[in-house]
Amino acid sequence: MRKAIDVFGEWAEKGKDIGMETGHSIAVDEMVTFALKERKKIGKNFSFLDLGCGKGGDLLKWSKAGVDYMACVDIAQTSVEQARSRYDDMKQRNRGRIFKADFFDADCTKPHLLPQFQNHESDNGSTEENSTKFDIVSCQFAFHY
Repeated sequence: MRKAIDVFGEWAEKGKDIGMETGHSIAVDEMVTFALKERKKIGKNFSFLDLGCGKGGDLLKWSKAGVDYMACVDIAQTSVEQARSRYDDMKQRNRGRIFKADFFDADCTKPHLLPQFQNHESDNGSTEENSTKFDIVSCQFAFHY
């Protein structure tokens, strides 16, 4: 039996994950609306953890929601690289005025993620505090397969 990491890596390379995006946008829009309301309530920096981030297709939506920090985790290294590239493109287009983000390739069902965040040297200016505590955690289309 093939390992999940190999299957999802292959999907990302071949673009087979595109079909997963259908209908996904509505759910994310609802979460963004919720996040905006919550951000106004807490009145502090707002952080988000995306487990199973894929290629980072929701980065723009979370940027519009006013996220200050985002950690993106996916089992497929290729997808994580594509998400980081998408983020870097957004950062360049916005002349650096964008939320801070870190990207990790990891199997979220096996290791404890906290040590990875704590031992991670961010190149985006995040601190240990905002890379280990999150206001919202999302896990979409990750445990289905």
